Amino acid sequence: MTEDSLVITYETLYEILRAEKNKEELCELDENFYVNVLNYLKEKTQILQEASSKSDIFSMDEKDNTQVQLQNIRKIIKEIYERREKKIIGMALNKSRTNSDIIDTSNLLTPEKKFFATLCDLFDNFRIGILARILKLQDPNLSIECSMDTSELNSSEKQKNEETEEESKENVQEKTKTEPITIPKPTQIPEQEKNIPESQKPEIASQTTKKIKITKATEQFIGKELEMYGPYKEEEVTEVPLEIAEILIGKGSAVEVE
Repeated sequence: MTEDSLVITYETLYEILRAEKNKEELCELDENFYVNVLNYLKEKTQILQEASSKSDIFSMDEKDNTQVQLQNIRKIIKEIYERREKKIIGMALNKSRTNSDIIDTSNLLTPEKKFFATLCDLFDNFRIGILARILKLQDPNLSIECSMDTSELNSSEKQKNEETEEESKENVQEKTKTEPITIPKPTQIPEQEKNIPESQKPEIASQTTKKIKITKATEQFIGKELEMYGPYKEEEVTEVPLEIAEILIGKGSAVEVE
């Protein structure tokens, strides 16, 4: 990607997060992604500060909307980072275990490349200092340094390691086969309850959504599972999850509709 190929907005951040969630491998990002995200956050923060310095009703609405959007933006950025972080850890662990040079690192950003290299070094050193030495009947190295020579872990030791892991898998499978499975007994229904007519039994609450009427225009926002809601116009009637409805009603932005 070129430097000008991606403009950071709320929508583009959401699309990047959705792509990271749907793909097992790292998504391709602009090399200056984190710098652009920082500038975007600074711009939004400045807008919030300017709105906070004014006292008219329009500025107060802008302040509330920007504040909510900033919270959502930070949440999205955090999850993008953590999802990429998890993938990079998996890549480094895979490289350390297999000693393979075919791990695809083309989508790593510059700071992520350093993170990946550091993790590989760390995993290799501990694997060599502990696992490899134990398999050679040597005491584990308890003062491991990142400068340790990785040539100590040769192909025969790797083969022993793979055999040990395979034996562990077989032991787990064998244990699973031999251990009895306990099936819980069904709950006994008291005789008195059996004789209660269906019409007299208490209803089980199953409502998960609530119909509301928007009393104050609301900008687009995201829920806990990163699902999008809004934007909503004043007087608009919509049905949303109970939790979202309670938040909007509590903020005075909506009322319940029977």
